[in-house]
Amino acid sequence: MKKKTNLSPRETLTNQFHKSIHSIFVLAGFTLINLILIVAKADIYFLFTAYVPYFIAYMGAFLCGMLPPETYGEGYTLMQFLPGSIFAVALIIAIVILAFYVLCAFMGRKGKIGWLITALVFFSFDTILTIFLSRTFIDMAFHIGILISIIFGVVALNKLKKLPPDEIVVDEVVVEDEESTEELEAAPVDNE
Repeated sequence: MKKKTNLSPRETLTNQFHKSIHSIFVLAGFTLINLILIVAKADIYFLFTAYVPYFIAYMGAFLCGMLPPETYGEGYTLMQFLPGSIFAVALIIAIVILAFYVLCAFMGRKGKIGWLITALVFFSFDTILTIFLSRTFIDMAFHIGILISIIFGVVALNKLKKLPPDEIVVDEVVVEDEESTEELEAAPVDNE
């Protein structure tokens, strides 16, 4: 199967738009994995995640003493922690934010540009917090990459809405004389 190399403007914009939506879904998936890892007390963090929901859940777990003891250092046994219900509230807030990203992606996938712009605004805020709170350059680079992907998706969707509808081109067979018509009618048809 040959790969089509000459894409129409509509196909190019549609691909950019779909990549943007895909980025939001992947972002939500890795964020969910990170939230599960916090609940499981794992000392692993995946990149390509929304920082705000992760940070809220992580701080809730930290303040409630739900992380591995080595996270707290030497004074772990002397620390007083908040009740576990605080972590439950933090986790619910993180899940609601995550669900909002998923909702934006689903509605944006239907061509509703307002939802994609809303995801862009929320993820811009998330990126700003990542720049100020994160300690890794890689995390910031992933955030900027996702942010650019969402921006391209918004621009592509806006341009798609302004494009005129595609024309449908139908190939026509022109029959010049009666003998050719008889030959065409008698020719076997390949239905495969």
